[in-house]
Amino acid sequence: MRLRLVPQETKFDFFGRWKLWLGLSALLMVLSFGSFMAQGLNFGIDFRGGTTIRTLSAEAVDVAAYRTALEPLGLGDVTITEVFDPTFEADHNVAMIRIQAQDGEQAVTANMVINVQAALQGVSAGYQFRFG
Repeated sequence: MRLRLVPQETKFDFFGRWKLWLGLSALLMVLSFGSFMAQGLNFGIDFRGGTTIRTLSAEAVDVAAYRTALEPLGLGDVTITEVFDPTFEADHNVAMIRIQAQDGEQAVTANMVINVQAALQGVSAGYQFRFG
């Protein structure tokens, strides 16, 4: 016996209720448009501008420690992700830190990058920084 997800003979009249389905589709479109207008778009660093800092360390990446170290700087939207790549050696632990541009700026200022480096050096010595 084969498994059947849909019975051989269905008796649901889809076309007989076309006005219902058309009305439901129109209602959902109006709701989604209203939601879009109320919430707006949530642009990330790709559209707002900013700087990506890549750290390389022999120690394991502690995202919570990174976040705690960067919080007093008041950088706004900061995204910290640990990067895994099978080509990395055992002592290569890489983190990507994305910092949004501050109001009125296209990128993060040089002073802000120096502050980020100093804050992360406080977490652990031996970090190497690369900017993108």
